[in-house]
Amino acid sequence: MFSPIRLWFAVASDEDLGLLAGALVVAVLFSATPFFIPAVADEFGITLGAAGLYATVQVGGFALAAFYAGRRLETSHRLFIGAVAAAVGANILSAMADELWPLLVFRFVAGVGAGLITWLAWAKGMRTAGATRKVAAVGPLGALVGAPVSAWLISRHGLDAMFILLAVINAPIAFLPATFTGYRVSRHHVSPSRSNVVLLGGVGLLILSASALFVQTAAIGERVLGLDPLVVSAGFCVNALAGLAAASRPAPSTVASWPALAIGVCAAAVAWSGVGWLWFVAIVAWGGFFWLTVPRLLRAVALWSLVPE
Repeated sequence: MFSPIRLWFAVASDEDLGLLAGALVVAVLFSATPFFIPAVADEFGITLGAAGLYATVQVGGFALAAFYAGRRLETSHRLFIGAVAAAVGANILSAMADELWPLLVFRFVAGVGAGLITWLAWAKGMRTAGATRKVAAVGPLGALVGAPVSAWLISRHGLDAMFILLAVINAPIAFLPATFTGYRVSRHHVSPSRSNVVLLGGVGLLILSASALFVQTAAIGERVLGLDPLVVSAGFCVNALAGLAAASRPAPSTVASWPALAIGVCAAAVAWSGVGWLWFVAIVAWGGFFWLTVPRLLRAVALWSLVPE
């Protein structure tokens, strides 16, 4: 119940407030994606499946940027400013796009900026358990705010208004404090930890599969089950609250399998239940189980690595 208040006091005087704010805005970006999909389909007269390309290219840019940065780039304030500038510019250009293909290009660039910001936040946050919890907690906090705002703004004022809002909330991040130590991973050798290979593979499959369905959950609720958009946005809000409570918990050194299995059960209920109230319950539980699982997995990767540097 008091997780948002505790988080605020934790970050109010934080020297890395810029990184936490960046991770927060990235969470707002991705929490808005499920509401963008039906709107993109209507705007350009395409199917929901084709509109899913919006999420595909955005997440693709995010994944490629984070993957490349972790192997080739060094954390720096210049890189942070560049990532924020890319996000602001891409959102402004997205609002100006009147065809689908340039919009997809701009969303890819926005994904790249979001991926770099997230990598910088986690590269710093993974150093200590307390920082890890703070970075993890801003994700569901961003969804808590982003879901209802995006649902209302897109339904009332269209895609362009949400793109402008994303640009506006990204811009001030560049002026917030963010410290870097020039951290860079040496790639002359690779950790022989087989457990980490399994964990990272599992995290990848979990996030890819969850994202593929999650971006369509708003369309399922509105178009398939006939739920009111306000009810759908309420489901995302409570989903975020459950995730915030879960992410604020200390991540133990051991990894339990039951939360990951519960994510699969929730995903199946969202996709196939065909019942409005069950969709709502499943989407809420999904948030708690997801953020109970991912920080634990990432913390285990850091603790079990045979080459921690």
